[in-house]
Amino acid sequence: MKHKVAIEKTLPANLSSVDLASALKLKNLKVTTEDSTMINFVEGTYSKTTGVAQYISWEVIPPFNKLVDLHKGNSKGPSQWFTTIFGVVLLVLANHHSVCLNLAQNCLKEGSGWL
Repeated sequence: MKHKVAIEKTLPANLSSVDLASALKLKNLKVTTEDSTMINFVEGTYSKTTGVAQYISWEVIPPFNKLVDLHKGNSKGPSQWFTTIFGVVLLVLANHHSVCLNLAQNCLKEGSGWL
């Protein structure tokens, strides 16, 4: 469900590996080798002299990326209220359904007086 996307970003020169991780917004940046001119990490490289970072990112294929964005709703967007209300409605409907099933089973028993 994911595909590779090649990304190239120009960043300030001479960043450390910690600063590089925050500048690229990568959570688990694992540096494999580092020398005076290059930083090599698992999915790409960063040139300390030019400031160019080239790496590969895995992204969800286009029909499904909208669903993933909706699933990962943050608390600052307008979708927060939609997801909260939708969750409460699902909870109420599931509760109502289970109560109705229990009542129907009790009502349909032979000799219960309801028939």
